[in-house]
Amino acid sequence: GGQFRSVWVGVGSGERVAGMVAMTAGRFVEAERRLLAADEIALNDPNPLDKPHVDYWLARFLRARGRPRDADEARRRAGAAFDEFARRGDRLSRDHAQELLTTLNA
Repeated sequence: GGQFRSVWVGVGSGERVAGMVAMTAGRFVEAERRLLAADEIALNDPNPLDKPHVDYWLARFLRARGRPRDADEARRRAGAAFDEFARRGDRLSRDHAQELLTTLNA
């Protein structure tokens, strides 16, 4: 027999992915709504695995939207994502967050 493999994807992950897609398509109102919904879920869900990913993508969204007043929040979110990825030993995600932080601090 074969192996059955599954990946658990929670509602928050779905909202995050929908926000990522909306951001990529330039639909910033939808992206913000979806990413903030994912953030709310990640904050209140007993499974916090998605939170740094949400922070990373919210930081990317804020940068893409380009409002100067969003700069501090984007840096805060990217920094939180970096710190959590580093704590977890997730080098690839940590490096992506570091690259984003470098861009945000330029």
